[in-house]
Amino acid sequence: MRTFVGNGKQALTLVARTLRARGARTVLTPWYRCEAMAVPFALEGMRVLPVDVGTDLLLDPRALIEALDRDPGAAVVHCETYGNRGGQELTSALAIARMRGSAVILDATHSLVDRLLATAASPGTAGGITGRSEPWDALVASARKLLPVPDGAWLAWSESSSLAKDLGRAVAELPEREAVDEHCAALGIELGRVSEAMRASLGSRREELRIQICAIADRHERAIETALAPVPASARTIALLETLDPEVLQLRARTARRLRERLAAGLRACGLRVVNPGSAGCVALSAVIRNRDEMPANLECRKSQESQEFQESQRRRSQRALDEVEEALTRSGLWGPVSWPDPGAGVGTPPWPRVVTVPTDDPGRMHELSDVVGTALGEGAEAGAGRLRLAE
Repeated sequence: MRTFVGNGKQALTLVARTLRARGARTVLTPWYRCEAMAVPFALEGMRVLPVDVGTDLLLDPRALIEALDRDPGAAVVHCETYGNRGGQELTSALAIARMRGSAVILDATHSLVDRLLATAASPGTAGGITGRSEPWDALVASARKLLPVPDGAWLAWSESSSLAKDLGRAVAELPEREAVDEHCAALGIELGRVSEAMRASLGSRREELRIQICAIADRHERAIETALAPVPASARTIALLETLDPEVLQLRARTARRLRERLAAGLRACGLRVVNPGSAGCVALSAVIRNRDEMPANLECRKSQESQEFQESQRRRSQRALDEVEEALTRSGLWGPVSWPDPGAGVGTPPWPRVVTVPTDDPGRMHELSDVVGTALGEGAEAGAGRLRLAE
């Protein structure tokens, strides 16, 4: 079963209300997350507790089981961050959570393109983005983050889900769209129109439109923050989602693969890694996570202070490269999905992962995109390294 609602937060609101009505009082979420993910649960009076993540930025399976031991019956929100899909250990941990009576919610916003490609089915069918054997009670996915639609989000569940009856009732009782919802959709349509115009422009006109896009996007985000009450998605979005062309999605996957290949050498030179090696939605970049085994052998025998100095120099180099890439993408009007800012959790928490995303939704600008990022990587590399030349 599935429906389309106004935005991702509205989809999570329907889930949160259903969980609260069923007696859930605590929800476990990834420590690395979009703060907006937690808001609907907090508004329903639920405790939102963070769970450690692994190097793939997904829930750490052992940490999840330990959290469930401390809070039996807590609901779990699993996010396929930057399109990463959990391995067998995480899948097993989520299945264990369900067997213990916890509801498991999947946020598939970042993996939406990959899921549509994997099923090769129309998103208008219930199986469009959900697998039959996956351990979820419900799935949510904001459509506008990765697809060319003005608003909208999936909310899907199986008939065997423990939440099926209540979610079905909530969807059947959705009210009509209000002025705030139509305003959000109108801004989304305007954003798409100006973005298309920018792609077709050059020089000062492109820069003028780039600045205009930033202003519209800000207004769009602020409007969405006020559209909290769940309503159906706009008719325009539903029509677009029902008629998505699989060939366009496949071209996007090829673009992501070619970008990773072309950027590989430059990323290594700057101490960066691709966080999501198999996803078509974007190419997410972050600093290489170094452990003791990856350090030069001669550092093994040095004092701990020297080892820390080495790690700090590597960190500064990679952060400089990420800064260069982000600034270059912004100047060129090539925005990837927004990565999440550090919420400032305070002393004693792990460093917040710095991630910069490279878009894959405009294959026609792939050569420009690889040149922009390649030049930025050259400027972010160590002094004397020079500019990197990317293989065609």
